[in-house]
Amino acid sequence: MMRVAEYGLRLVAKERKLKLPKDKPIDAAQWQELTSRLKTVVEKVGNWPARKKERAAALAFYTAVHAETVFFKDNYRNIVSHSLTMFGEQEADSVIRRVKEFMTVVSSRLDEKATRIKWM
Repeated sequence: MMRVAEYGLRLVAKERKLKLPKDKPIDAAQWQELTSRLKTVVEKVGNWPARKKERAAALAFYTAVHAETVFFKDNYRNIVSHSLTMFGEQEADSVIRRVKEFMTVVSSRLDEKATRIKWM
């Protein structure tokens, strides 16, 4: 499920054309690099003029994507990837549902081509 969430994170990173050090491709970036740069997207969108109605929708979308990916990274991805613990059936079911909801949000605005969202 973390690979599914990672796909959504990378789509949003591509849509926003996030710049990584040394022109590193988005597909080679670590979660931490992407979530850190996604935070700057949230800050930039938060600075859009308040009178623009698109600001609220964009801010809600990018804030949700950032928050969910940080949650996934800290609560599941890092723990599972480094074999620090195992999860039971209830936790597994919970993460499946949460990733499904996350991907529903991402796919409501993006397709597999990660075409730039026209907020303005």
